Amino acid sequence: MARSPLRKKMHLATLLVLKLKLMEMVYHLFLCMVVALVARKFNNKCKISYAHQLLDKHNIRNLNLNKVVFDSDVQSIDNCRMDRRAFTKLCHLLQTQGRLKASRNMGIEEMVASFLHIIAHHTKNRVVKHQIVRSGETVSRQFHAILKSILRLQSLLFAKPVPIPEDSTDNRWRWFKGCLGALDGTYIRVNVKAVDRPRYRSRKK
Repeated sequence: MARSPLRKKMHLATLLVLKLKLMEMVYHLFLCMVVALVARKFNNKCKISYAHQLLDKHNIRNLNLNKVVFDSDVQSIDNCRMDRRAFTKLCHLLQTQGRLKASRNMGIEEMVASFLHIIAHHTKNRVVKHQIVRSGETVSRQFHAILKSILRLQSLLFAKPVPIPEDSTDNRWRWFKGCLGALDGTYIRVNVKAVDRPRYRSRKK
C-alpha cells in the first residue's frame, strides 16, 4: 500500500531533525576538543616560561657575583673592601673554622659577597634583594649566619692591642707610654687654645 504524501513529509521532517541534532552533537564535540587542545598548549607555554624565568634568575645571580667580586681586584675592593685573594681566603676561613655552610640555593661566595657589600656601603635589605634576586628574608637570614661565623673567629680576626712600652724611643709614641690601643689615624676631640689651633687642624671634614 503506497504511503500518503502527508506521511512521507512527516518522515522526511523527522529525518531532518535527527540529522540536525547529530550535526549539533558533532559540532559540540569538535568545540570541546579545540578548547582542550588550546588549554593544553597554554599550560605547556606557562611551564616553559617558568623554567626560563628560573634560568634567568640563576644567570642574573652569577653575573652579579662575577661583577661584584671576580671581574677584577678593583671591582672587588670597591664593592667588598678587599681583593679577590683576600675574599677567597675569608670564604675558606668562614667555611672551615667559622662553621659556615652553604644553603640549598645559595653558595658561600654569594653569601659572603652580599654580607660585605651591606657592611661596606650600608646597603638596605630592600636594595640588596633586588640586586641579587633573592627575598628579603633570605638576605636577612644569611647575613646573620655569616655574622655568627665571624664572631666564632674573634680570636683569629680581631687584633689584640699592645701597650706602648716604657722604653719606647719612637718620637710618635714615646709620649703615650703605657697607653693601650691605636692612635694612628684616630681623631680625638680636644679643646685647644686659639693660638695653637692651626697646628691641630687637618683636612678631615
